[in-house]
Formats: sequence, structure tokens, C-alpha cells
Amino acid sequence: MAPRFAWRLRILFPALISCALLLPSPCGSLQALREVIALLADDKDPKCFTRVDRDLTCFWKDSSNTSYDFYYEYEGEEEEKKCTLTHQSVDPATVLHVCSFPPEDVYLFVQAHIKVTESGTNNTVHERVLNVENQVLLDPPTDVSVSLNGKPRQLTVRWTAPRPGNLEYKIRYSSDKVQEVVSKAGLLVHTLYELSPGEKYYIAVRAKPDGSSRDGFWSAWSQAASAVVPRPADEIHLNCFTPDLQSVICNWNSEEMEKDTQYTLYYQSRNGDWEVCDHSDITNTCTFQGWNSSDIIVTVNASSRHQNHTFYKEPISMNHMVLTAPPKHLAGEVNDGKLSLQWEPAVAELAEHMVYQVRYSLDNHSGWKHITLESPEPRALLDVQAGSQYHIQIKTKPNGDTYRGSWSKWSHTFTVAVPLQLGLLLIGFVPLVLILTAVVIMATFSKFFSKIKQHLWPPVPDLDRVLENFLTEINKGWQVGAFATSKLGYKTLTLTLILTDRDQQALPGRSIRYQQAPVYNSNPNPNPN
Repeated sequence: MAPRFAWRLRILFPALISCALLLPSPCGSLQALREVIALLADDKDPKCFTRVDRDLTCFWKDSSNTSYDFYYEYEGEEEEKKCTLTHQSVDPATVLHVCSFPPEDVYLFVQAHIKVTESGTNNTVHERVLNVENQVLLDPPTDVSVSLNGKPRQLTVRWTAPRPGNLEYKIRYSSDKVQEVVSKAGLLVHTLYELSPGEKYYIAVRAKPDGSSRDGFWSAWSQAASAVVPRPADEIHLNCFTPDLQSVICNWNSEEMEKDTQYTLYYQSRNGDWEVCDHSDITNTCTFQGWNSSDIIVTVNASSRHQNHTFYKEPISMNHMVLTAPPKHLAGEVNDGKLSLQWEPAVAELAEHMVYQVRYSLDNHSGWKHITLESPEPRALLDVQAGSQYHIQIKTKPNGDTYRGSWSKWSHTFTVAVPLQLGLLLIGFVPLVLILTAVVIMATFSKFFSKIKQHLWPPVPDLDRVLENFLTEINKGWQVGAFATSKLGYKTLTLTLILTDRDQQALPGRSIRYQQAPVYNSNPNPNPN
């Protein structure tokens, strides 16, 4: 009699268990049998498993020719039952002993006592207690598929569960260059991240009960599915933008790929379908109609004789990919030393959401100077230098609040010459005239003052020079005869310089020097008498 709290599951129809459920049957392949043995390698002997809760199979390996008996008894039952064993060779030295429970003797949520004895001796070889619901061995998941999810270096895996219920999964993936990786999943969809771009990955899935109501063993791996990991769009410099919030323009660079590579750009339409964008093979540019209701997803397939690659760009809203033309009709005029600039925005709808940057250079200076204008107003006022010529350009981009994007190209160059101002010339000329006038007046007054000084204070003669000149003139007046000096006599002539009182006052402290000049006498007789 079954226990009070045990639920007994009986099969009401006497159908035979198929080969898909019970591998030990004659139709089970040896390879599948060995696979089951490997999956239950960590279980105790005799190893037992159930596929669909309506079956239970137990087995153990033996290398001898001994005969065994297999007994089982559920908790609460007083009668021990014997299972008829079958035998199957795994290899020449190993025999597999198998017990397949009758369907009417399979019970869930009640313990089963199992015992294996040697025939004839009744010696117990194996003994264990188990619950059928904890010995579940599922079939592998089916319909495994791998798809691209619109993001680089990612793949999305989907599959069908082998049976209803709470299950957990393992995903195994690898490539020719990447070692095998196993990750866990709880749903029927799983995304693989940080994969190697351009690599072809092989992916398989296995399953087991999660232990909440049933438990068991990991199933065999499913058949592998494969896919090539998309590469980042930056590798081909894929760039998409909208110039007018209506159309989307995409372009890319093909220099990194083989010469015979053919490109196809796909974009996901607003209803979710992928559509081909017609493009020019010469410029690698294509245009399609955009929308604001959802993000725009773009992918480029590159096909060559040797390999195929997929390049993904991150999904982006059209409001965040604005790249307009540069502002139009840049002009300006100079008033009172200020340059007033005006222009027109490229897209009138975006006029209130744009910022600007102005750059200018002078003829006599190298390089550009930049000014960022945070106001959306299409005008600016710049300080300029008189007499200079300015070269001015302007560009624009969204301010980042509602719309985002990149700077446009620079506009055409606007050149303006700032004239010299008369007022500024006068302001600079008047001080120069005053300075020159002052210099002339000072020079003239200095000359006039020198003349007055000479009249009022005549210069004092240099007495030393005067005396020297006087004596020189006296010496010149003497005639020297041609006679012997020894026969000449001489007397000393004493000259006295008589100074007036005025001269003495003018030369205080000066010593008066005099010189005795020799006076030659023609009388050879020194004696005057």
C-alpha cells in the first residue's frame, strides 16, 4: 500500500517504452549508451535516470561474469520486487547490467530502496535510496539558432526547451581561435557578449531541472549552431547622419578591406523589417528615408572571395545624429570699430536648437582664432582693429538639449577690410605735433639765450695763452745774426705785465707768471765801458 503523503504515478496504457526513452533497449546505439554513461558518471551505482517521469532505468558496469539480482521497494510498501536484468557489452571487457522499471512501478515523490546482490550468495553489491523526480536526464534542447542583435561583438542564442517546467541551461561556445567558454542561462534566449569580431562561433546548449520541483543531470549538448560575430562599424569608418531630419545619409571607407569586396547596407525599417539601401560603389554612400518613432539600426555586409564580414553600428535616434550643412549667406559690416556679422541657419526647423563657432584670421597674422557662441541667434558682434583685413568662417551644431550631433563643415570665407578712422588719426596726430613744437621752441630759446649770455657775461681771456702768444711774437721780431754764439753777449730783459684792478678781480687766486727772454747784443765786448 502506498504511503499517505506519496503521490503514485501509474501509466494507464501498456505502451512500450521507445528507444528514445530507454537506451538499454536493443534499438539503442552503443554511442548513445556510452553518452548516458558519461553523463551519469558522478552518480552512485546503480546509476538511475528518468526521461519523462514515466520511466526509470538503472544500470551498472561490471568486468566479471558474475550473475546479479536487482530488487527495489518503495517506502511504505511491504513487498520487495525483483527487476529482470538485461545485459549489453560496452567493450570486450565490460558488461552493462540494466534494469528497466515497469511503467506501473514508477512513483514520484516517494523514496525507492534499491539493492543489487550476487545470485546464489545473496551478498549485497550495491545499495542506495533515491527519488525518481531527482534522477531526471533530459533530452538536449532543440531548434538552437544564433542571430545578430544589432550590436557589435554580440550574438543572441535561442532554443526550444526539451520539456515544460523549471529548467536551467548551459551554453557552450568557441571558435577556431577562441577557447571553449561555458555560461549559464535561465531563459530560452541568451546574449553572448565581448566576442571576437569577425570570428565564426559554434554554439551548443544543454539543460537540466533547476532543483525547485525536480532535479537531475545535465543533458547531452545539442547540435551546434554557428554564426560570424559582427565587427564594429568603426573599422570601416561607417558614419550615418541626417542633414534635415528627413533623410539619413550613410557613408563608409573601404580601404581596410580587399579590393574585390562587395558592400551591402541594410537598415531596419520602422516596422522591423530589414531593407537594402541602394548605394554607389564609387563613393560608398547611400541615402534612405528616416523616422523619429524608433532608433535606426544599420548594418553593412562585406563579401569577398575569401570571407564575409558584418559591421554593426550602435542603434541611434535620428534626433541624435544631426549634421547639417554650414550656415548660409554669411555677411557683415563695420560700424564704430565693431564688426556686425549675420547669417542664415541651414535648417530653419533647427534654428532654435543650434550653437555656432566663429573663427577669423588677419592678413598679417598666421593661424585662426575661435569664438564659440552659445546663443541660437544668427548674429554676432566682434571687436576689430582699424586698418586690418579679416577672413571669417562659421560652423554650427545642435546644442545637445533636444537634438544632438556633430559640427558642420566651415562656411565659405567672408572677407572684410576695416578702414582707418579720422578721429583715431587725429587723436594720435595731435600729441605728436605738440611734442615736435615743444622741441623746436626749446631749441630756438636755447640759441637765443646763448647770445644774451655772451653780451651780459663776456668770456674771460685765458692769460696763459695770451702771454704765450705775446712772447712768441716778440721772438719772431729778433733777427739772429750769423756769428758764433760764444762771441755774443746777452742781457736779460725783464717784462712786467701790469694788470688792472678789474683783471685782478676777475682772476682771484691766479698766479702771474713772467718769463725773462734773452736779449742778444752785437757788441762782442762784454764790458760796456
